[in-house]
Amino acid sequence: MQNEILRTGPANLQRGIESVGGTLSLSSSVLRFKPHLINANRETVEINVDTIVNVQPVRTRFLGRVPLFDNAFIAVLADRRKYRFTVRNRDKWVDAIRAYLASEHQA
Repeated sequence: MQNEILRTGPANLQRGIESVGGTLSLSSSVLRFKPHLINANRETVEINVDTIVNVQPVRTRFLGRVPLFDNAFIAVLADRRKYRFTVRNRDKWVDAIRAYLASEHQA
């Protein structure tokens, strides 16, 4: 199915020093972050999953430096851009993205 939703849930996207709250969803074609309407920065981020080359589990950092919690991951794209998301059940997100990427490389 073209746009089957594989996973969805609340998330924060780190944009510089700003952490933007919203909803993250993984479909069979796109990793999409849609900010809540209350955010000043309301730009939706859509990442074609075919451009993701790596997913790295990382820790949330206080003030961008002090590691706190194992609840974030970074999606690394082919053009070297990186997107850091803070989510619930981080390992399930990482596993879902990695499984999808592995199935695409085998096809």
